[in-house]
Amino acid sequence: DTSQQFDVHVTVDSLRDGQLRVRDFGPITLQIADLVVAGTTLQGQLTIGQLTADGTPALLESSDIPADSWSNSDTFPDDAQVVGSFTVDNSVDNSPTFPANLQIDLAGAFQFEPDGSVTIGLIGQTAYDEQGQVDPEIGAASAQVGLQLTGQPQGESRWDVSASTQLNSVTLEDLEFDLSPVVKLEVGRLEYVAVPVTDGHLAELLDVTLTLPAFPAWSGIKLDRLAGYDDNGDGQIDGFAVADVHVPLADLSFGSVVEDPLARLQDPVLVIPSLSYRPQQDGTSEQLTGELVLAAGSVQLFPETGDSSGNDTTSSGAFTARADGVVGAIDLSSGAVELIADELFVG
Repeated sequence: DTSQQFDVHVTVDSLRDGQLRVRDFGPITLQIADLVVAGTTLQGQLTIGQLTADGTPALLESSDIPADSWSNSDTFPDDAQVVGSFTVDNSVDNSPTFPANLQIDLAGAFQFEPDGSVTIGLIGQTAYDEQGQVDPEIGAASAQVGLQLTGQPQGESRWDVSASTQLNSVTLEDLEFDLSPVVKLEVGRLEYVAVPVTDGHLAELLDVTLTLPAFPAWSGIKLDRLAGYDDNGDGQIDGFAVADVHVPLADLSFGSVVEDPLARLQDPVLVIPSLSYRPQQDGTSEQLTGELVLAAGSVQLFPETGDSSGNDTTSSGAFTARADGVVGAIDLSSGAVELIADELFVG
């Protein structure tokens, strides 16, 4: 039994002219059946806050709604006049857009329009496979959708209800792409947003690890953030930025004198603290900005003539030198170069 009793108080502005207005009612929960959105049938309910004397619904609290109309009480909004939930009903769809039994939580605002219609604007949150059991390549998937319901009165007892939707964002977590023996990619979080907000990014990858099985010394490439930007507002990515990239390298040797290297870098790491390419960004005169850093545990000149401490081990007294804790950095904006070392040995 989904029926509900509630009191409605009205104010009579003019009994002769039939001018009545609702003073307060609710909260009230409406059952909504067979709502078709994006080719998918939804079953659900909406709870509208108590209508106050000035004609606007009050903000809802979790105690105002049925227990099954919000999937996670910890995320219940504190600024919503309307809340509810819908469940995908695949039993009536030949080619459903969403997985079966997917629950979409919604929250938003309620407004009376001057023409007598009612508009309910909602933002919905949904999550699929939160426990990571369905698809081993995707730990969890979630989306934010916009839903607007418009009710237009048609006669005394009938309303025409129309619905429009917009996909605001999609988030995938704990992704794995295993293309061994070439590459293996792990992504902690991937997010796509339809309308850029905050810093203007359209897509973002976080906590990325790249493994190259064919090149063990290069394995474990880590990237903290990669973002794609839409700076000219055409809905396409036209710039990017990366942050905190770490690329471990194999020991590097340079040059040769009778097959012996002139210099050797031990335990080198390429680090990109930040790198940005934003050619369409307003007010940007420099398209490429950021910093590149090459660090090494040690750099040794004429390594074949010295021991691990840089001391000459030959009888000829050949020159050798070694620097430990070497860091070289270049600023891509100014072209400035910095080179530092913790210790220097010359022999």
